[in-house]
Amino acid sequence: MTPTVERQATRPANSSAVVAVERITRLSTSGPLKAFASVDIGGRWKIHDCRVVQQDGKAAWVSLPQGSYERDGKKRWYPIVEVPDTVKNAIQDAVLAAWEAGE
Repeated sequence: MTPTVERQATRPANSSAVVAVERITRLSTSGPLKAFASVDIGGRWKIHDCRVVQQDGKAAWVSLPQGSYERDGKKRWYPIVEVPDTVKNAIQDAVLAAWEAGE
């Protein structure tokens, strides 16, 4: 893993908060998980372990941090943090722009 510091800011629609990418950590392994990112939202909140995911032949997307547990022999996922869609979209836009800029 090679950490790369990037500063990419995006302002969510209908919001005064700015989303800034503080760090992208690229993974050198094969598979759909491409990188982890840390973001700052308006200088008030930080979210670490956002994931950049890209499956073969599909567009990349960003997953906010998740936890997992097993029930009835199946792995299940739950959100660690939830934000409004406008903020989630701004996080995704900023993280993908920073990730693509470093490719």
